[in-house]
Amino acid sequence: MANTIYADINIIFLSKINDYSLNILEDTDLEDILKNYLISSIPEFIYCVQNLEDRNDTTNTFNIVLTTQEINILATIMIKQWLNPKTNNLELLKNIFKTREFDLFSNANLLKELQNLRTNLDKEIITLMTLYHFVYGGGAS
Repeated sequence: MANTIYADINIIFLSKINDYSLNILEDTDLEDILKNYLISSIPEFIYCVQNLEDRNDTTNTFNIVLTTQEINILATIMIKQWLNPKTNNLELLKNIFKTREFDLFSNANLLKELQNLRTNLDKEIITLMTLYHFVYGGGAS
């Protein structure tokens, strides 16, 4: 079986979000951004039974074969990495929305909604990792 390439995880990640700003990037720029999201996600996958540090960032390949569940968990954690700058930078959000649309939401309401989204995403990630750990990490006997 072949090792898992970063692109396998990126495809799942991109299927979970809508971000047209990523569509206009050059392929190499997009690849670099997605690699940063992935590498930032690895430390948060605390229950992974495989060694996610066993990878080659030059060839964008894990030196292991990841399961479908591991790929899904990493892609979901990548959403959090993608969302972080948006929740941490209200000016960036203002530029995303047209001024009139932005004015309909107060800054506080918009930030609150983004924080709720992040909280729900954290819960989803914990649930995915817990189920994974139960099945693969020795929790089921």
